[in-house]
Amino acid sequence: MFWERFYSLCQEEGIKPNSIREEIGLSSTGAMTRWKNKGITPERRTLEAIAKRFNTTAEYLKGESDDRNPPARIEFIPADPAKVCEHEAKMLQQRQENFERLAQAIKNTPAEAGALNERTEKQLQLFSLMGGLNEAELAEVHGFVDYVMSKRTP
Repeated sequence: MFWERFYSLCQEEGIKPNSIREEIGLSSTGAMTRWKNKGITPERRTLEAIAKRFNTTAEYLKGESDDRNPPARIEFIPADPAKVCEHEAKMLQQRQENFERLAQAIKNTPAEAGALNERTEKQLQLFSLMGGLNEAELAEVHGFVDYVMSKRTP
């Protein structure tokens, strides 16, 4: 199965399989002979290099999938450490701004008799505090809230 798909991809691009061997750095033609004549599938690294060269997947080349297109790769966090720190700082700033907007919205909402009650005041304090918490501290607060909520009677 591998050889047929590999050869077909070479034909589509109008190139000879030997040029791919050279391109991916295989030194011997013996491996290609084994792929063709004995139906052997290349080693994982070689297979991945071929898949990358043809913008497909190793699974497609091995016949495990008929989908030639590799899944889209999404990069969530930049690889550069400086950009990671910058990204985290922006996320923390955005979270703080969101909490401040929420606190302001709660303050601007008229409560009974036009004044904030004690519960609303405590919620504002919690929102303000949560804006400056790290992930571990925030998880601890969430765990405590879950515990308190589980003890409430319906």
